[in-house]
Amino acid sequence: MKATEKDELLALRLSRAGLDVSPDETRTLRRAALTLRAWAEKECGVDGGGIERDETTGKCVWYSARTGTRTPTRDLETPALARVEAACARIGAYYYRQPNPRWPSLYVRPVALGPLTAANYDCGLAIY
Repeated sequence: MKATEKDELLALRLSRAGLDVSPDETRTLRRAALTLRAWAEKECGVDGGGIERDETTGKCVWYSARTGTRTPTRDLETPALARVEAACARIGAYYYRQPNPRWPSLYVRPVALGPLTAANYDCGLAIY
């Protein structure tokens, strides 16, 4: 399935959930969900290492499992979450970010149905 077809399918699912979204907002949500999933996979660790975030500075580093070195890396999570927040504000939706890479990384729900939390995020629409 092509990316445009996936965008159209997501737009249809969002409209059935009661959200009026433009193609640009649909694409933004889907691409951000893909970025967040890849980020979560790297946070959990892959064969060559993993991403770590310094708790005091907030900066991200790549930890190499082979050499044991830590190299500064670009933070992709924060800009993706900012794009999701802006898109959800425009379409009137709440969002929840699922940090587990085994599940969809992003869930949205219309504001009229209430916010999404860790206890009820599965009531939202999964973005993948």
